[in-house]
Amino acid sequence: MPLQPSTSTSTPVNSSRRGALGLLAVLICATAIGAVNLAALQMVAARLGSYAPAALVVGAFSLGNALGLVAQGRLIDRYSATRVLYPASAIFCLALSSAVFWHSTHQGVYLGLFLLAGLSLPAVTGVVRAAVPALYPERLHLRMYSAIAVTFQAGMACGPLAAAAFSPLRYSGYAFLVIAGLVAASTVCVAGLPRPTRPAAQLLASSPGQPMRPPPARSGRTDPALLTRGYVTVLLGMAGFGISTGVIAVGVPAALDAANPALVGVAFTALAVGDLSSGMLYGSRNWPGTLRQHLLLSLVLAACAAALLASLVSWPALALCAMFLLGAMSTPAGIAMSALLDITVPRSRLTVAYTSMIATNLVAVSLGSAAAGMTVEAAGPTLSLVIAPLALLGAACIVAMRRRSIS
Repeated sequence: MPLQPSTSTSTPVNSSRRGALGLLAVLICATAIGAVNLAALQMVAARLGSYAPAALVVGAFSLGNALGLVAQGRLIDRYSATRVLYPASAIFCLALSSAVFWHSTHQGVYLGLFLLAGLSLPAVTGVVRAAVPALYPERLHLRMYSAIAVTFQAGMACGPLAAAAFSPLRYSGYAFLVIAGLVAASTVCVAGLPRPTRPAAQLLASSPGQPMRPPPARSGRTDPALLTRGYVTVLLGMAGFGISTGVIAVGVPAALDAANPALVGVAFTALAVGDLSSGMLYGSRNWPGTLRQHLLLSLVLAACAAALLASLVSWPALALCAMFLLGAMSTPAGIAMSALLDITVPRSRLTVAYTSMIATNLVAVSLGSAAAGMTVEAAGPTLSLVIAPLALLGAACIVAMRRRSIS
């Protein structure tokens, strides 16, 4: 007699509702993350009278976020999302509230509070990403990963706009109370998502007349290895991807400031539009070829777009077009690397695998920013942008040499 799934937890309607709630959580949390850097920069600079210590505080938050993602991912895979995210959210809100109401004149206070805020920032996106295989059939996975990427980018774009609305109140830091509320709300939204320890319900992939296959028997090993050869390949690709991102973040403003400072914001808007449009197009259908081929093609095309940007940065109007192309060409690579986790790491380690991948990206972005900053000082902004296509080509070469590990 065929096994019958539980209609209370496995129906497509329930999965769609929980998936939509997960995307809402990603949007809310990404908006909060996008607002933190600008709000911290403005508040700390207003209170301490200098942007130098404010920049260090922003760096402390990013460092804490990278470390916190890895730690929370491991804890979530071992326990559950609610047992980790709820305490983390409470600590995050406490750290930001302390920064708001503790009008200190010492830089160390803000460094400590924002480092703690970064460590405790709930890994909401990681939980949503890891829940996709348990909510949707395999044919919809890539579309959901694209939706998560697009939703996250949209939130990150809205965040600075939300923080800018509080600019007249930058000294008070009241923006952080709103940010804390957003993070708490996003944490509540992911409470009902399933743990990534079981396969997706086969009911969603099969017709009503087909029986649902039982999940495969679990072995006695409760903590399977995370650093598989395929996962290492993904991390190396993400490192090159992140270095190029950091280079663009520093090199483009340095190059455009000399010509027209007002174009800096427009340039990154063009990059974001390219990201969003490419993500929606890539996730709109199942494209021919394998994920490995998609990743390699995207990295090579992104390297070409980055090289074009480096050569056209002296012409601002053309540089804006190159920024759009760079966003459009690079986004499928990020989505493909996320999707490759399903075949390179054990399902029970998906959360920590995703959060570690994002942490790798954050560290790589910092390295790329530092390298671009030193190159700008030594040889000018145009030469600094050359690092971006080299990093992307390097990532493509590594993926190509290790392609069998992700097939």
